[in-house]
Amino acid sequence: RLVSQLCTHEGVRELFLAEGGLPPLVGLLQHPNPVVRAHAVAACAHCSFDEDMQLVIAGHGGVEVLLHIMSQARTEALGEIGYHHGGGGGGRGGGGGEQQQQRGEPKPPRPFSAGGRGAHNARFGSEAAVAVSEVLENVVRTISNLSWHDFNKPQIGVPAGIIQLLALLKFPEAAVAENAILALANISAVPEIKQS
Repeated sequence: RLVSQLCTHEGVRELFLAEGGLPPLVGLLQHPNPVVRAHAVAACAHCSFDEDMQLVIAGHGGVEVLLHIMSQARTEALGEIGYHHGGGGGGRGGGGGEQQQQRGEPKPPRPFSAGGRGAHNARFGSEAAVAVSEVLENVVRTISNLSWHDFNKPQIGVPAGIIQLLALLKFPEAAVAENAILALANISAVPEIKQS
C-alpha cells in the first residue's frame, strides 16, 4: 500500500525506477494475496504515466498479466454492480456523492464493508479488502497509458486484449469506458492490428 501511495509523487517514481523497484512491482501483480495485487495495480497505474516506466512494465511481462487481471476484474465488477449485458445497469455516470478524481489519477483500492456486496469475491479472495471496480479502473487506466508507446501496442492489441477492451466500452463507470476507448484508439494505429 505504501508503494502505491508513494508512487503518486514524480520524484519517488523516478527513484523507484532508478533503484530497480519496478520489476519486483510487476511481479507483485501475480501475488496470491488479493490486497497486494490490488495495490500493485494501483502503483503500476501511477507509474504508467512515464514512458521509461511503460517500457519496464511491458518488458517484464506486465501487459499480459494486466490483461488477465482486466478480464477477471471486469467479470467480478459486473457481478458486483449487478450489471447484465441486456441493458439495465443505470448507464454510465458519476457516483453518488463521491468526489470526482482528476482524469488519469488512479484510485487506491478501498476495502469492502463487512457483508457488503462483493465481500466474498471468489477470484480476489474471500477476505478481500479490495473494491474490484477500483481495481478494474486502475488496470484499464494502466493499459490505456501503456498503449501510448509503440513498443506496447502489439502486446495490448492481441485478440484477447482487443476483445476485453471492446467489452468495456459499455461499462457503467465512465472512467473505465473512456480509458478502454483511448487504448483501442492508440492500438488501432498499428497496421497489423487494423487488419485483424
